[in-house]
Amino acid sequence: EATKDNDGLHFYIQDNGDVTCYTANDKEVYRGFACDGTDTYFFQYDGTAMRDRLTYEPEGKYILYFDEQGHEVFNDYAHVKHSIAGEEVDDYCFFDVYGHMYVDVLTWDQTGTKLLYANPYGVLEVGKWFQFSETVVWADGTPVDEGMAGGYGYAMEDATLMRDQYTYDWEGRLCYMQGNGVVLY
Repeated sequence: EATKDNDGLHFYIQDNGDVTCYTANDKEVYRGFACDGTDTYFFQYDGTAMRDRLTYEPEGKYILYFDEQGHEVFNDYAHVKHSIAGEEVDDYCFFDVYGHMYVDVLTWDQTGTKLLYANPYGVLEVGKWFQFSETVVWADGTPVDEGMAGGYGYAMEDATLMRDQYTYDWEGRLCYMQGNGVVLY
């Protein structure tokens, strides 16, 4: 069992990976968020940190993800293995600086060099041709360029959109992948 303290909170990590938290007066934290100084957790009704799970934030507007250690994911990719309903999935998703899942968004990775597209289900397109939705926006909420919504793109195996190069489309036609990731004939 490992422990960590922060601002009067005591975090206990069990051998099985379960994380629990207690206040300075030994009250167990449940149904709430707590930070150990580095990572943010959500403690469930049973007092254990939610792990390896997507969930809605308390207001129900955004989707959050807690990794296998129970840490909320911020400004990073996550390999999501369980849906909100608990079903097994094999998806890659991207979460913003507030921990909110990008949904129907075109964005840059942390380095600012890789363009990514999270589809209307919040899943990054990977290793295939796809069609952008009609409602896709940039991560800051601004509309995409005209002709981009509903256009086609190609996401490589690392989820990076192919751009600024010639290639052949799904029917073998020569095309140019524009800087915004949309195919041009």
